[in-house]
Amino acid sequence: MTNCTWNITTQDDIDSLQSEIGEHRPTCDGQININGATGTLNFTTLSHLGLLSVSNSPDLKVLSFPQLASLQLLEMRNVTSLTTLSIPQLSEGRLGFEAYDAYGELGPILDLNITNAPALTTINLSKSKYLGNLNLFGIYQQISVFDASTIFHINTDSCVDFSSAEIVHDIHFYEPSEFQPGYLCHIPLYNLKSVGRLTMGNSPVAYSSFGTHLSTTTIQVNDSVILANANDRAFTTQYEFDRIETIHSDLNVTSFSNLQVTFDGLTQVGATLSLFNNTNCTFTFDQVSSVVDLIMVDNVDTVLPLFPKLQNVDNIHIRGNIDTSTGPNIFPALKLARGDITIEAWNEDFNCSKLVSQWNDGLIHQLSCNGTSNGTSNAPAPSPSHTPSNTTRSSTLPPGALAGIGVGSGLFGIGLVVAVLWLLFHHKYRLDKLELAQRQQQITGANEAPTKEIAPDVSGLHETSGIGIVREKPDDPLVELPVPAVELPIDDR
Repeated sequence: MTNCTWNITTQDDIDSLQSEIGEHRPTCDGQININGATGTLNFTTLSHLGLLSVSNSPDLKVLSFPQLASLQLLEMRNVTSLTTLSIPQLSEGRLGFEAYDAYGELGPILDLNITNAPALTTINLSKSKYLGNLNLFGIYQQISVFDASTIFHINTDSCVDFSSAEIVHDIHFYEPSEFQPGYLCHIPLYNLKSVGRLTMGNSPVAYSSFGTHLSTTTIQVNDSVILANANDRAFTTQYEFDRIETIHSDLNVTSFSNLQVTFDGLTQVGATLSLFNNTNCTFTFDQVSSVVDLIMVDNVDTVLPLFPKLQNVDNIHIRGNIDTSTGPNIFPALKLARGDITIEAWNEDFNCSKLVSQWNDGLIHQLSCNGTSNGTSNAPAPSPSHTPSNTTRSSTLPPGALAGIGVGSGLFGIGLVVAVLWLLFHHKYRLDKLELAQRQQQITGANEAPTKEIAPDVSGLHETSGIGIVREKPDDPLVELPVPAVELPIDDR
């Protein structure tokens, strides 16, 4: 079996093995493990390699591959003295994206994993225009690194120059493992035009990385922007994302404190815009015109932002302190809210009158507002330091319910009238039908030939069955009764 793995410690090891490594090129890409190296290592003739692993070499300072044109994976760990990594001829492979979840790869693309290289200041990959997964952690120097225009993944807590990158599938900026308050890191992204998903935690990335101070190139986010802080500490008090123009999926900002976040160039959010559990923060979304779901809940000591240009939305849920500086008209440009709007104001001066007017005009499908002038006697909810357990909802019937009642009543009345008219016409029809039948019967009788009447024979007695015949019974014969003699009384006068 061909051995395609070589272990390197010194320059002498390299000199003795380079020819052997080259001979195995047709049968395998090969793997080199560098362990316990010091000083400078220079692979002068190596042209192709599959995997290069560098570990446990705290005294290694320079690693050079002047002829290396093909490398699939480079891993470096705990190279605390390394200052320079040079692979100037690495140029193979192509990478392209059609959509967030659809990409194509032609030829090998370098994946680069570097951990704990605090002294690293130079990475020379000048011919690599396409890069795969870049996992860069523990690089605490501001370094100019890549000329690649297309990168698959960037995962880093370090200050790395990506100023040539135009398309990146995913970017994730992490909090450095060694927290240093006030430490800020400028990551140039001047030419970035498209990113799939952008994720930031408590990152030291300076606000200018996505702001318009150094570049006006707009950025399209093909998936989501997730800003989530796992603790109370912070490197900066300001994040600017003013170059981001559209976000095709979600925008979530969660659990930050004492932070100013601006999206001055953002116009559309394709799914949910959520501000949750932030403390003493300010937000700006002045250009947003379209969002599916707008959720701003439980942001303590935070005045929730206005949306002066919001036109189309499905659902809105607001629970917190609402900005009343412009009066009750918090959505002045609203054209249609297709779902439910729920307002749970913590401030007592919030007025629902404009929202109620928009609801009555049919711009809002369903409204629940606990502020003043909402058509009920409900009082505003108190401003708690946590999620309020109970809030009062408006009991006013929505226009849809009122319209349904009206339509139902109208249909019932129409049905009743139709039933009465049917009965009247049906009765008249029956009468007309009977009258017609009688007329036809009379006409039929008049047209028949008259019959000659035969006088009955009443002479003598005749026998008959007696059924259906009524006649006078003959008289009984007369019988003379005997009359006895009667003597008159004597008159004595």
